[in-house]
Amino acid sequence: AWAQNSFTVNGLNYQETGVGTGQVKITGYTIEPTGVFDIPETVSPSSGGSYTVTKIGDEVFANCTNLTEVIFPSTITEIGEYAFYYSRDLTSITCYASTPPAMGENAFGTADKTIPVYVPANALSSYQSNADWSEFTRTTYITFISNNLEYKLLYTSPNQAEIIGYTTRPTGVLNIPATVNHKGKDYTIITIAEEVFSECSDLTELVFPESLRTIGAHAFHYCQDLTSITCYNTTPPNVGESAFEGADKTIPVYVPAEALSSYQNHADWSVFTNLQAIVTEFTVGGLTYKVTDQIAKTVEIIGYTTGLPDVLDIPATVTNNGINYNVTSIGADAIWGIDDLTEVSIPNSITTIGENVFWACYYMTKVTIGSGVTSIGAGAFALCEGLTEMTVLATMPPTLGDDAFGGVNRDIPVYVPAESLAAYQAAEVWKDFNLQAIGSAFTVGNLRYEVTDKTAETVTVTGYVNTPEGALEIPSTVEHKGTTYSVTSIGVKAFYDCTGLTSLTLPASLTNIETYALYNCSGLTKMTVFATTPPTVEGGAFYNISKETPVYVPAASLAAYQASVWKGFTNLQAIKTALNTPSMPESIRIQGGMLHNPQQLHLTLYDMQGRQVYSGNDNTVSQPAGVYVLRCNGASGKVLF
Repeated sequence: AWAQNSFTVNGLNYQETGVGTGQVKITGYTIEPTGVFDIPETVSPSSGGSYTVTKIGDEVFANCTNLTEVIFPSTITEIGEYAFYYSRDLTSITCYASTPPAMGENAFGTADKTIPVYVPANALSSYQSNADWSEFTRTTYITFISNNLEYKLLYTSPNQAEIIGYTTRPTGVLNIPATVNHKGKDYTIITIAEEVFSECSDLTELVFPESLRTIGAHAFHYCQDLTSITCYNTTPPNVGESAFEGADKTIPVYVPAEALSSYQNHADWSVFTNLQAIVTEFTVGGLTYKVTDQIAKTVEIIGYTTGLPDVLDIPATVTNNGINYNVTSIGADAIWGIDDLTEVSIPNSITTIGENVFWACYYMTKVTIGSGVTSIGAGAFALCEGLTEMTVLATMPPTLGDDAFGGVNRDIPVYVPAESLAAYQAAEVWKDFNLQAIGSAFTVGNLRYEVTDKTAETVTVTGYVNTPEGALEIPSTVEHKGTTYSVTSIGVKAFYDCTGLTSLTLPASLTNIETYALYNCSGLTKMTVFATTPPTVEGGAFYNISKETPVYVPAASLAAYQASVWKGFTNLQAIKTALNTPSMPESIRIQGGMLHNPQQLHLTLYDMQGRQVYSGNDNTVSQPAGVYVLRCNGASGKVLF
């Protein structure tokens, strides 16, 4: 019977203290503990079950001379005679028990009694007055650090803690957590100590959890840059003397709606003159949102008002009363039965589409579902009989509720990421549609492109068909299969070793030039960059291009280029405003009211308001009668249609 109630776990021997009690004491060890010895609160033997560690047997660790620290769990009630007798190297003891454990004779016989002993703050006086524990002369409270904040452990039943400091001076938004985890246990934050954040002048916003009961005196003394305070406790926390001295008392202070009058009538909180109820629902742009997490600033779409556009582009973020929220879900029945809705784009921020969300939206023809969606509820698109096309950007097929696409024609094309096509073809319901891979690469003129963001309709230039020579102009937009994409980057090695390039024009839409993009384009004698914000440039992008090459940039942005990575070019100049045609190909001509381009060179046309009206390499181009600016081969000129 004794053997059945004894076991070994992680080098320690245990014996049950009574049949069926579920409690054990440590009776020995198979591996001698050294250094920091953290005694577990519970143990689970291989035979099954879980036991609470409540006692340390007599003399168990008496000869463990290499122990430097012993940590007792909150469950310990008894430490046996001579248990740690020869532990002369101990530098500290920590005990999480709120009631001082009974201590046998000479339990710590030869230990230095001036070492610190850390205990829960509420039990400090109990330890200091206990006959056994009072031998230790430096008993103080337990502290710990988590996510830059330092805590004092107040109680272990219930587990509660107080913020007493920080490791790095906080700035911006200070979000006080409701709970903090320490040694596998969650401790509720109920107090902020005195003077903790005094003179943290870079704090702009404070968020207090529902659990907070007390804010100590001078806790936020002279935090004069605060712009708002949010407190979720329905009972106004007590505020110590001068806790917010120096803060602007007209800043908004957001509190639970049901507690607004309590705060307004509270002596400590009524000094703030702009107390407001925390908003839980609001409407922006015809959609009604419900706040799902006030701290994380997330919302769910729960309905709509009149005036929704026929083409609905659901936003990823929405602003209300100066606060930005992330839109993460669409609730059940939120947008059902809208006859005029024709297209819907669901952003990547949304993870869940609820039941019946778009039920019976009949004149809807096109849906784009963002990459973040993981589940689509029952009937979400049921009776959307007008759908002719869907694009689903999620790499894993979203799970579907019953009849999520009930009544939708299964022959319509559903475009999914190329790398996920097989997964959709194997997934229930999805496999019944006309699944097609999203085309991410295409060629226009002599340049190759790849889609970088289908929702934002952006592309990168990845290369070319025939090695470009002479002057090359990268267009700001390019059209493919009815979609106009913005050219935002030059890809890795896109023009690697194109030594025949002599002139390069980069569009205003460009934001990035990737690694080795123009590596060894040593023939360049001129670059023109129309981007007003200097594009970022990755390693080796301009390798072996003379740094004396003239680079023309917008006049208003010259200083910005000179202060950026582009300063490596020593001949940065403002773009000349006068139009000229020094190298306009002679083959291009206007005849019969049309522009003729027999060599299929890349052309860009702008109207007199500076708007791009054409970009491509067609043999012939027609435009409404008028004057336009033509760009080709880095040259500009006026043409008359």
